Amino acid sequence: MKRILKIGKYIVLTVLATVLLFSVAGIVRRVAFREEIPLVLGYGNAVIISGSMMPTISVGDVVVIRKQNEYFVNDIITFKERSHITHRIVERTENGYITKGDANNTTDPEITQDQIIGRVVWVIPKVGNLVFFLQNTRNLIIMALLGLVAIVFTRIIRRS
Repeated sequence: MKRILKIGKYIVLTVLATVLLFSVAGIVRRVAFREEIPLVLGYGNAVIISGSMMPTISVGDVVVIRKQNEYFVNDIITFKERSHITHRIVERTENGYITKGDANNTTDPEITQDQIIGRVVWVIPKVGNLVFFLQNTRNLIIMALLGLVAIVFTRIIRRS
């Protein structure tokens, strides 16, 4: 049982460290390059705030997107129009793509390759609030400090 808890602890710490590193890198890219959805190593994330992709993607889900050179019909992509939109490609045109939300009755205006941020490669259900929390610099610093305090506290207890 101790071994299982130890493995679980390392998995949780690894996931948290990865999220923390990507959040810091994202904040740096957002500030330095004024990117609304910063891509780190070709990947970025966005929190879904509308139900236009229901039931495939729900409000509050996080989508992990990856920049690609080419996109195809049925790919779910995130693109920039007036705001960021995550919809499915339903048609490829001579100049770009036609997209549509799964829950929508009509298609969107045509978009070009330049508007596409990336293809959805992973959907993480209901963790949007955590992502919003970590994207705030003050909260990120608080979380990092709490993590350090937890590590120091654990080491002090072990020495006692």
